[in-house]
Amino acid sequence: MKLIFIGCILFLVIGSCTKNKALELDLLEKYPCIDTISYDKVIKVIMNQSCNTSGCHDNTNAAGYTFTSYELVSSNAVIIDHVMSHNGTVPMPLNQPQLPDSIRAKFKCWMKQGKLNN
Repeated sequence: MKLIFIGCILFLVIGSCTKNKALELDLLEKYPCIDTISYDKVIKVIMNQSCNTSGCHDNTNAAGYTFTSYELVSSNAVIIDHVMSHNGTVPMPLNQPQLPDSIRAKFKCWMKQGKLNN
């Protein structure tokens, strides 16, 4: 009985990882990383418009995370990417539709390019 339970859990975990990787690949195929993504010109703008609104992830309230600097965004990039893709326990932006694919692809490209502080 334990082996069946463990087998089911492993199947779910492996299946969900494969699904997420496939979705990521589809997104980057649709919006390939052609240009170098600038933190200041692209990522900071995305964060300020979508995450750092008053009472969310700015210095006012922070809702558990503050994303007002390069260091804070880059150190939490995997978590940000996960919740922006609505794969997290709390999809972000909270109570809003998922950000457009083109925006999420820019964030993924920035991560793929090494999270440059440029």
